[in-house]
Amino acid sequence: MAERYVIFHGHFYQPPRNNPWLEDILRQESAAPYHDWNERIFYECYQPSSGARVINDSGYTVDIVNNFEYISFNFGPTLAEWLEKKFPDIWKDIVDGDRKSKKRLGWANAIACACSHTILPLDIPFLADVDIDWGLKVFEKTFGRRADAMWLPETAINEAIVNKLIDRNLKFVYLVPSQIQSANPINVKTKMDVSSGNIDPRYPYRIKTSRGEILAILAHKKISDEVAFENLLADSKTAADRIEGAFSEKTHHDQIITILCDGETFGHHQPFAERGLAHLLKYELPGRGIKVINGSYAVEKIPAAWEIRIKDGRVGEGTSWSCAHGLGRWKEDCGCGKENNNSTQAWRGPLREAFEFLAGKTIPLFKKMIKNRFNGNEVISDYALVLNDFSLIDEFISKHKKKELNFDEKKEILSVFEMLKYTLFSFTSCGWFWAEISGIEPVENMAFALRALEIYSRFSGEDIKESFLKILETAPSNIDRYKNGRCVWEQLVEPQKDSIYTYIGGVIAENLASESEKFKAIEKPNFRVFINRDEAIAEFFAKTTETKRVFRYKVSEPDFPFEIDLIENGTSEKRHFTIDNIFGEARYNIMVKFWINRIFKLKDTYTNLLDNYLEFENVYHCFCEPVKEIEPVIAKVLMFKLVEITRFHRDSEIPAVKSLVELVKENKLNLDGFYTRRILKESIERRLEKLRLGKFEKIDFLNILFDIYFFLPDRKKENLYHNTVFRAIIGNKTAVSKLNPETKKQIRTLCYTLRIDPDIVE
Repeated sequence: MAERYVIFHGHFYQPPRNNPWLEDILRQESAAPYHDWNERIFYECYQPSSGARVINDSGYTVDIVNNFEYISFNFGPTLAEWLEKKFPDIWKDIVDGDRKSKKRLGWANAIACACSHTILPLDIPFLADVDIDWGLKVFEKTFGRRADAMWLPETAINEAIVNKLIDRNLKFVYLVPSQIQSANPINVKTKMDVSSGNIDPRYPYRIKTSRGEILAILAHKKISDEVAFENLLADSKTAADRIEGAFSEKTHHDQIITILCDGETFGHHQPFAERGLAHLLKYELPGRGIKVINGSYAVEKIPAAWEIRIKDGRVGEGTSWSCAHGLGRWKEDCGCGKENNNSTQAWRGPLREAFEFLAGKTIPLFKKMIKNRFNGNEVISDYALVLNDFSLIDEFISKHKKKELNFDEKKEILSVFEMLKYTLFSFTSCGWFWAEISGIEPVENMAFALRALEIYSRFSGEDIKESFLKILETAPSNIDRYKNGRCVWEQLVEPQKDSIYTYIGGVIAENLASESEKFKAIEKPNFRVFINRDEAIAEFFAKTTETKRVFRYKVSEPDFPFEIDLIENGTSEKRHFTIDNIFGEARYNIMVKFWINRIFKLKDTYTNLLDNYLEFENVYHCFCEPVKEIEPVIAKVLMFKLVEITRFHRDSEIPAVKSLVELVKENKLNLDGFYTRRILKESIERRLEKLRLGKFEKIDFLNILFDIYFFLPDRKKENLYHNTVFRAIIGNKTAVSKLNPETKKQIRTLCYTLRIDPDIVE
């Protein structure tokens, strides 16, 4: 009997957001209330997808599904690195999903992705090789196996890229029907024109070149579009009907319906789509006899009977899934991504030309410096293993060196690899995707280029900046104040060169705000900072290049708004910093320390105000307006009491907190505020950690905390908290069943609050 299969592939990706001098993501105000866009999308998509709710007809959770056990997926390597370091528990769930899929199917779900998400057919061939090889190396290190396939950014492909995939023994590639020119049965020469997308996407196809062959799995374009743009996953039954209806009843061959979309569709672009997907893949489709598989399974089980030829595109450049003009979106004013008819995208060509000019300088220098010190080309691909684990630097150098390197030579080598990395990152596809050259993504790409240019100038002695800027000057902006790419560079990119100065100035200001800290050490994944207030010295150590910079500083105003003069050793230029020109991250941290310290000094004042007010209890029960007048006082006193309970274990304050919460609920008071959110988060997470360990104690207090939490508009961790409670109960069923009736009642109340089916409490 013929099998019916479904592949759901999610391409999970965010552009590199690291400041290239700090190798760290800075606070992005546009992502508020989150720290940055990666974090925002994490809470909206990546975390929910690793623990998606399956809900009953009443809207209560009856199961949690790790969607990565069921979907085919890839993560852009820079996003994967960020997730692994920032949220290791969730990244572990994602990797576990891949392992469990192999146990279920015999073949695992995850495939690789090009490292920097460049448009591979447009790349200088050397950079295309680097992007592919780094992506494969990172995948192998992360998932513990070789990749069967690679997601091509924007599915951009031409014959040269096909050959590169074949050379690396990859088994298959995902494409869309509009990228196919012709098809013919294997061993039959007569070709059918399918250039209008009229190819049957329900079977694997073979692509054959002079270098070998690779299989292609084609998306069902209409259903993929309905998932991505028409919210098909809002109802899993409707989605299953749509998918089931796409199979042919007139064939005895196995069939696949393949759905390709951005992974961020699940929760970020479409809130709660991950829930529909979870029910669809674990329950709805299997219940209809439709098996959920991945690409590796498909190409092993279903032999290709037809061969295809991909479209050449303009002058052999190839095609993609997101540009109707081949690859025009990343090199010319093709119209894709245009915001209005009056805007121009003529900046795209000069931007690429400028980066290619830079690459034409940096790549020969890189090759020359590497050739003198290392054996073979494997050293370039192996550098990918160092990208997010700098503890491997010595092992990496030792494996490939021609001779012993002294410390300065070692720093030089690491610096030129950094130059190569940022040359590559400057071609990240997002830089051309949208309408305006002064947008976040093009500016980020230009910052990468500036970092590469700096390193090139240091080692070559050649100043190419003016030639580079003359090309950018021909890139028109749609915004009057920027005029062209050169102005964008000068206003938005060039100032980033001072990032380390600005960061150090902010750390010193933070240190002053802390009052008692004479020494300050900050350990980040890619750098570390040390402040010695006694000697007025700051040190910055970059792990990527193993270089240290030392700064001397003088404080002329030690209190808010602070006045700091900073000079780097070996230079005479003095930089002046106040609260106004340090990074927003530092201002935010200073606000936390500065204001919380001062608020806590007023603890007795706030408490006395509330006590005096509560003496007139009989009066305020008759009048709601007076209660509104003291909302801030109630919020502050509540915060003080939560601190006493959480940090100093004064559980005797729990009844007082409960009374205040009842007052808040009765009068519908507003508790929202930075300090309330911060202290509440600390209190909830300490209690949940006990729950995670199977300690079901003081659940009544946890219920009070969640009463407060659901008064706040900013509940970005709600799904994370929900899943922690659900898994704690399910994972400790035996212990829960032995609890006393009152504790079980409290746990059921907690379930109701978090929209968890209380029947899971036996």
